[in-house]
Amino acid sequence: RPPISASAADDGLTAMAFPSIFTDKLGTNYAPNDQESSQIRDLLLAPSAKIAQIDLEIAALSVRRSELARLVAAHAALLSPIRRLPPDVLREIFLWCLPTSHHPTMSVRHAPLLLGRVCGLWREVALATPRLWARVHIVEPRMDTASQRLVDGCLQLTEMWLARSGVLPLEISFHRSPPRPRGPAILSQFPGGGGVVGGGGGGAGSAVKEPSAGCSVFMDTVLGVKTRWKNLVLSGCTQSPLPVSACDVPRLESLEIAEFCVTGEQPAASHAVFSAPNLRKLTLATRLDPTTLPIPWAQLTSLHLAPIYSQNLEQAWSLSSSMVIYILSMMFNLRECTLQMTLENGEMDTEESPPPVHLPLLRSLKLTLSLRGMTGRNTDPLTRLVLPGLTTFVFLGYTLNVLSFPLATSLISKSTKLSDVEIETMLFDRSSLTEFLEILPPTTKRLCMRQSVLGRGAPSSVDGDVLRLLSTPVLSPEDSSDEGDDDDDDDDDEADDDDDADGRGQSSHSVPPIPLPYLESIEFLHACDFSDDELLQFILPRVRNAPCALRRVNVVFFRLQEVDIMEPLREYVDGLGLKMKLDYIKQQSGWHPKQGLQQMGSRRPWYGTAVDLFD
Repeated sequence: RPPISASAADDGLTAMAFPSIFTDKLGTNYAPNDQESSQIRDLLLAPSAKIAQIDLEIAALSVRRSELARLVAAHAALLSPIRRLPPDVLREIFLWCLPTSHHPTMSVRHAPLLLGRVCGLWREVALATPRLWARVHIVEPRMDTASQRLVDGCLQLTEMWLARSGVLPLEISFHRSPPRPRGPAILSQFPGGGGVVGGGGGGAGSAVKEPSAGCSVFMDTVLGVKTRWKNLVLSGCTQSPLPVSACDVPRLESLEIAEFCVTGEQPAASHAVFSAPNLRKLTLATRLDPTTLPIPWAQLTSLHLAPIYSQNLEQAWSLSSSMVIYILSMMFNLRECTLQMTLENGEMDTEESPPPVHLPLLRSLKLTLSLRGMTGRNTDPLTRLVLPGLTTFVFLGYTLNVLSFPLATSLISKSTKLSDVEIETMLFDRSSLTEFLEILPPTTKRLCMRQSVLGRGAPSSVDGDVLRLLSTPVLSPEDSSDEGDDDDDDDDDEADDDDDADGRGQSSHSVPPIPLPYLESIEFLHACDFSDDELLQFILPRVRNAPCALRRVNVVFFRLQEVDIMEPLREYVDGLGLKMKLDYIKQQSGWHPKQGLQQMGSRRPWYGTAVDLFD
């Protein structure tokens, strides 16, 4: 006989202890009459009492279990390996807890403040580690709305944080929000930083301590450690540039200013911060014209320039090609450059034979263009740039009026080390895009083509012909000459081909390589006027024969899916780790059972999102 399970035995005991005459009715839709209902109620009295007794026993066991669990957990915590770590190892772990994408925030929910709230030992180690406090993001409260308690608390925390950093170089990001316009009184007091606190008048206890001229109390605190600045980021409502001299910031290597409103004009003497002796990285998104600032262009290795566009500020300058050439001609050590430019129609060099501008150390160039009208061919001053060491090239922007714009082609014509390329197809017509793709060096590993303008009427230059251009084998001059050879060698060639096909020999003529043979990642973001089958025919040769097989494909279509191409690529996705991401517009049924109904209490018809009938 098979063994009886514990659950079956329990069911049998239950049935014996509480016999029922309604067993054959259980699990059916049988409706008892009044007499039977009374019998059922009487029958349930005993088992209900038993359930209550069992619940009490379970509750008592739960209490005992909780007490034992607390005892075990408390003793097990003593055996935790992290308790035995020496302070120097614990210190390194703390440093790895800091964020890498931004400076640490002054919040008890994040490191390093969070680390000091775990236990006394951790707090002691954290306070004794100045490197934990050498980076900070400071947010100045709104002086027109913040309470006095909040302002004092934030100011005290800022001073305490900077003191804990010891004498180490500091990396600080500082943000100051513009005041909310509530009347002339507040706006007039905000530039000094000691405006009305709490949104009230000038009552007792409503003003923070008086700052120095032109600064806030928080900026005064930051200025107090200016000799230790290594990386400084100012954003929001700034008083840029800072009222410091070059000798005040001997350690400053990186300066970033992004302002959305200003608090008055600063004297030219306060621009001296840009002359810091060790400044290497500069990012400017301000109303200040960079050509008027005392910037040591020759020593910079990283430059980011973007004219500010804000409803609170009038655009004071624009970055033209002539200005860029003027600046870059002085930057011999430049390695990274990001520019947001405005190109005018017909802008050209004033010199008859302008000399080229060589930037041999430049590795990354990112341009965002705003084109005004058609730009003449081969007249833009930027075509003078020679960038032999360029590895990353980003060419973005927007225009609808460019017929032929060869700037991108000219910029990379001498760049034989390119590996990462991203372009906006709206800046190209068919001929210029073809020319650009044809001169991409074989070292290219990532190619991204995006289109910022969508719709049925939007032009598109990336179609099946472009995919075929990137898939057509490149014939060398030797291969072309071999096509005209005599037919005397045909038999030998056929024999060699047979041996190669059988895997026993190697053909005397190698297969011509496809363009960009080392391409690992390709992206078409709305720039894809080709069919699914054309995309498949582009991918297959690259996952089969390329020296460095394609590893990632990302396509965002502005249309419905035609065919499923994932199945033919399944073996490469599973076997070679090919990452495929294809996004299409989803098909909508156009029917919903609630269409036409009015929402309760509203006269507006209900137009819900179309869903599938069987969702």
